[in-house]
Amino acid sequence: ARSSAAFTETLKSVTKDAIVEYTIDRSTIRRIATPEMIRITAIEFDENAESQPSGWFVPLKSGARINYVESDPESIRVDSEEEIKLLESLRHWQQSVAQ
Repeated sequence: ARSSAAFTETLKSVTKDAIVEYTIDRSTIRRIATPEMIRITAIEFDENAESQPSGWFVPLKSGARINYVESDPESIRVDSEEEIKLLESLRHWQQSVAQ
């Protein structure tokens, strides 16, 4: 799971010559904060295995579930097993109860 938050700033695409080209639709972009929480069983350790680029810090096994937890990147800290369990509970609540 990744900590994720919406962008509130205006985003611009700028050329290498520092010319503003256009405004980027911020609804298509999320702030992603570390640490990422990855179950060890989802990591692809086999160097010969084919893995798709996922954008995560480690290669993930094919079919690994990816989740995003809506959060404030300034306040999320994961320092213990208990906090991992708390974030897993939050993810479950967001996906099943809050919807």
